[in-house]
Amino acid sequence: YEANYLDDIVYEGKVVPDEMIKKSLDNNNTETLIIRLLCFLCMVFGIYLFFLPIVELIGYIPLVGNFLSGAAGAFVFLGALIVCIPLFLATMALAWLFYHPKIGIALTIVALVIAAIVIIVEETVK
Repeated sequence: YEANYLDDIVYEGKVVPDEMIKKSLDNNNTETLIIRLLCFLCMVFGIYLFFLPIVELIGYIPLVGNFLSGAAGAFVFLGALIVCIPLFLATMALAWLFYHPKIGIALTIVALVIAAIVIIVEETVK
């Protein structure tokens, strides 16, 4: 059974077919963007949760544990955010390489440049 996606587009009243297709594509693009953003946030949250036990252990230091734990949590979240940007772009680039190679190659280059910048900044800070 092969469904025709145009059969699933239904609107009330008189609507021009081209307008129906445009609305459907706009809705699809919006849903795709929302799903991508949610996946990025899940990636950041997952990396943050991976390092959260270390942050919690810092909280047991007497007198300054709460302050250090809060600061470490902020740094871990910021680090997760920075690490996830090139990883997310690389993941999207792999998906785009199959369907649209030009966009996939461009995203791969952007991901590699961002990863290189993060590594260079990390090395200069040391």
